[in-house]
Amino acid sequence: MAVERVAVLLMAYGGPGSLDEVEPYLQDVRGGRPTPPELVQEIRQRYARIGGRSPIRELTEAQAAGVRRSLGERFEVYVGMRHWHPYIRDVVEQIVTDGHRRVVGVVLAPHYSEMSVGAYEKKLLEAAGGRLDAALVPRWVTTASSSTR
Repeated sequence: MAVERVAVLLMAYGGPGSLDEVEPYLQDVRGGRPTPPELVQEIRQRYARIGGRSPIRELTEAQAAGVRRSLGERFEVYVGMRHWHPYIRDVVEQIVTDGHRRVVGVVLAPHYSEMSVGAYEKKLLEAAGGRLDAALVPRWVTTASSSTR
């Protein structure tokens, strides 16, 4: 009997992959509201100074590679972004297509707050739509002073 593989979904904020993607990215972050042109230009200039794109996708993929090595063959690790490609909803579709029945979401923010991590949880659960047994790791950093949810 084959052992069921569990999907692990690492989730991060997302960021534009090019200067042309800055305006639509900002519109996504702003819930569909247009961004004033002067702010779009300012943000484009900031991204231009760091190479013309956000490094978050590349860094998250590198983290995913490390998680894959640590977890082994029983887990398949995916990357989804809250505000850009690959969107969490699209990656959850891939997880379902790949035949998984369970997914564990990990937000790459070391703290829990309803406003931040809670928003990722909502996106994960909406995308899963009852098709997956979905769980979320609410926080992954522990210190002597950390509290529980």
